[in-house]
Amino acid sequence: MQKILYLFSSFLLLLSLHVDVNAHDDYKKMKCKKKLASFDASLAKLPLNEVMVEVGKSFIGVPYVAGTLDENPEREEIVVNVTGLDCVTFVENCLVISRLLKENKIDFDSYLKELEKIRYRGGVNSGYASRLHYFSDWIYDNQSKVL
Repeated sequence: MQKILYLFSSFLLLLSLHVDVNAHDDYKKMKCKKKLASFDASLAKLPLNEVMVEVGKSFIGVPYVAGTLDENPEREEIVVNVTGLDCVTFVENCLVISRLLKENKIDFDSYLKELEKIRYRGGVNSGYASRLHYFSDWIYDNQSKVL
């Protein structure tokens, strides 16, 4: 009987951990959608560099968090996080959101596609090795995409 109770309680614990991870991902997506909706469409009239400055200002007060892209060591996923940024994810978010504003495509699906395009070699997430880990690689790869 104790063994059954132990297995059952272990199962419930694992289930609750899975729910918490999904809830955390949903929270991050909700915060990102809210951030995307916060921008005035008139920014699209400005040159890209000025749009990037305005988008960058919107992240004032967001804490620096190291290692935000290494959440799941088992599988490379496109991590969405606008509530804690490191140097590279700050630049990525500024560029992605600015480009979307210029294209009048400020929706979450477009955000994910654009983020994958700039974060991964050749614009395609084909696993951990395809992520542009070094900023010099990030610059080179995105320059070759004419971004």
